[in-house]
Amino acid sequence: MSEQYHLQNARTGLYVEVYLPTERKDGNSNENICKSLYTFHLKDILNKGLNISYVKENILKEEFKNFLKDYSIYNKIYPETGDANPDMQLIDKMSETFHGYSIYGVDGTFKSSNGIDRDHSLVTRIMFLPDFENIRKCINFNDKSINDKKINQMIEFYLKFDRLMKYWKGYGNEKNDDNNPAKYEPDYVELRKYIRRWSSDVTIFVFCYFMFNICSRIINLKKECLCKEIEREIWVTSFWDIAVNSAILTK
Repeated sequence: MSEQYHLQNARTGLYVEVYLPTERKDGNSNENICKSLYTFHLKDILNKGLNISYVKENILKEEFKNFLKDYSIYNKIYPETGDANPDMQLIDKMSETFHGYSIYGVDGTFKSSNGIDRDHSLVTRIMFLPDFENIRKCINFNDKSINDKKINQMIEFYLKFDRLMKYWKGYGNEKNDDNNPAKYEPDYVELRKYIRRWSSDVTIFVFCYFMFNICSRIINLKKECLCKEIEREIWVTSFWDIAVNSAILTK
């Protein structure tokens, strides 16, 4: 039988993109900022981040307290405690969330306090996808007919809408919240708990592991005089509404 590709059902997940300017064109000046060094460190941090044990070992509580001091949405990272400081037990319980990454260069034009900035940036796109196999290990579904397609539909609902529902009256109280399907299905309740933890693990990975490490390394590049100038501001953007379809080659 000849080889063929077969399109699979979509998997719901999220992207995070980090914008790191490497060259700025401001009037007659052309500021070149360590593109090759940045690329090396981005790849090094993310390649090592594919090992969850390494990530857990390299989230150092004391060192990034100051890094997070202006980040006000602490309960988004640590919903169980609402603590501004990372709880090492939560870090120990981190699940695999990081699926992979790509790095590419883009030209952009943005408003700034100095007027208009035109720059070339390295964009690091980081993909996070829930693991269906791990979900089945963690949740003993009462409804045995729940398959990967149904799991994905539930994940899609919570990733897209659960973050907004907390602003509705009665959110979080299944007895009062008629808008919440978890009121009617015990399996939804368990999966919602799982996805909330998963979302928290994504946030811990992005800010406490990746962003803390890349910012620390950029500072060190300047201290070691390998980069004369470093960027004042690094952007992190997130996309909570992605679907990943794959075409799988079969024989």
